[in-house]
Amino acid sequence: MSEMDQPQVVYLESKSNNMAVASLVLGLVGILGAMIPIMYFVGWGLGVTGLVLGFVALAKAKQLGGVHKTMSKWGIALSIASIGMGTVGFVIVQQTVNDLDKSLNEVSQDFDQSSQDFAAYSKCIDQAQTYEEFDDCG
Repeated sequence: MSEMDQPQVVYLESKSNNMAVASLVLGLVGILGAMIPIMYFVGWGLGVTGLVLGFVALAKAKQLGGVHKTMSKWGIALSIASIGMGTVGFVIVQQTVNDLDKSLNEVSQDFDQSSQDFAAYSKCIDQAQTYEEFDDCG
């Protein structure tokens, strides 16, 4: 077999920008995750990761002559939105926890007051010698 008959291997340089796609997907998924307030950390994590990948993809797009430049910009924008929505989710969760803590403290104070009132009433009834003293307890 001669050299002419053997298949020749040709290497092609890929002009894709997969980081732009990843940034866009992470931004979208981060927004969806951040829409559930208790999952705000998903919005933050995916948003920050998408933001970094978006900026790297934007730099790579300039090297590749604009391949997926718009997608990189959308990935950056959606990642920023994901971080913002995650922040809003954090504020919602924080406010809810603070309100719950305040309500539980009020219930606890009401319970303590009721317990003290009941203890005083019980003591009064135990010490009552006559019906009039018993009636005065109420």
